[in-house]
Amino acid sequence: MAQTVLAQRIGVTFQQVQKYERGANRVAASTLFSIAKVLDLPVTAFFPAAGSGTSGALTETEDALELRLIYSRLSPRARELFLATARAFGAQEGEGPKRPKKRR
Repeated sequence: MAQTVLAQRIGVTFQQVQKYERGANRVAASTLFSIAKVLDLPVTAFFPAAGSGTSGALTETEDALELRLIYSRLSPRARELFLATARAFGAQEGEGPKRPKKRR
């Protein structure tokens, strides 16, 4: 999403969004909430799992954020296929048993 679009949706100038991105200005909690809402993400997506001992875990990576964003935009059927593919990769990598399919 372009900075100008994000800025319009949260009610600030694009220059202010640039300052937030660079860390020149702090982001108020209410603004962070608005940004998360516009991006369709939980506010927790902006924070690493502090003190959890999960350094490098999926929840802390940009890839995980991108995967969550992609997943949130999928149709229910596409989500099923996405998860099936991810499970197949996990099983291939020796990540344990596959999760059973949901009953309809």
